[in-house]
Amino acid sequence: MKVYFALPVVAGRTGAVFFLEMLTSLEEKGHQVLTEHLFHLDSLIAERRVPRSQVFARDIHWLEGSDVLIAEVTVPSTGVGCEVAHAISLGKPVLCLAEAGVPVSAMIEGNPALTLSRYRDSVEAIKGVAEWLERLVAAEPNG
Repeated sequence: MKVYFALPVVAGRTGAVFFLEMLTSLEEKGHQVLTEHLFHLDSLIAERRVPRSQVFARDIHWLEGSDVLIAEVTVPSTGVGCEVAHAISLGKPVLCLAEAGVPVSAMIEGNPALTLSRYRDSVEAIKGVAEWLERLVAAEPNG
């Protein structure tokens, strides 16, 4: 599957090792992560030199070409929220990840058009993503 993985960029984040573990897990299962550059801090630094209009156009193109959107929503991010809303408007399956015990916006937590998965550690998060993707693949007509 083509995965658009939304991560907070401007708002900051924690757990860079966790994100690399997630990327590795997805790629090992044969998924293509269109936003792979977000998982590498050196790429994020280079990304800041790209004009914002180019980032927007590129990311919308990737999002529209993806099969699913997975979003890390533990740290509030306007950009991630926009990506989630756009994916829902396109009818794409959306999985939002959030650390257990951390408050999440009601616009995410109460939204029936997406799945919210809470995790306590990276192992639990990776397992939740894998199980969600497996259910989607199994539900496909040729799955």
